[in-house]
Amino acid sequence: MSRQFLLQFLCFLLGVFTVKALEVRSCSSKKPLPLGVTVDGCEKEPCKVVNKKKIHFAIDFEAPEDTEKLRAHAEAYLDNVQLPYEVPKEDLNACKFLKNAECPLKKGQKVHYELIAPVDAPITGPTVDLKFELKDDHDNSVFCIRAKVTIVEK
Repeated sequence: MSRQFLLQFLCFLLGVFTVKALEVRSCSSKKPLPLGVTVDGCEKEPCKVVNKKKIHFAIDFEAPEDTEKLRAHAEAYLDNVQLPYEVPKEDLNACKFLKNAECPLKKGQKVHYELIAPVDAPITGPTVDLKFELKDDHDNSVFCIRAKVTIVEK
């Protein structure tokens, strides 16, 4: 196999498997943004998410403080009206979904959080503003993001 062919093949594979980070918005000026967010099948807002399926996303962040635990928190809004939503109990302990670290975390530690979560919306069609954050053991935000999401049937 020639070096040129091998180089071209590797470049092709990198192009196929490169995942672009999703640009997200900050929840507020007082809550930190993560280093990067990727959502399978979504490169820009609004992300189309299929109802009754699972969504895979990953978030890279730097721990702003030492913490013993991490808790996932999410809210959904439709035209500034908060919709009823709770993170499933099995997904609340975010320490279970760290891929390169484990709790406790040290201030400045770079962490990769990855989750495959169920999508179970009562309706499809509208675009909602999703707020997602991880909180530390003092209920302070480790990071907080907002992103537009459209729930679709297929």
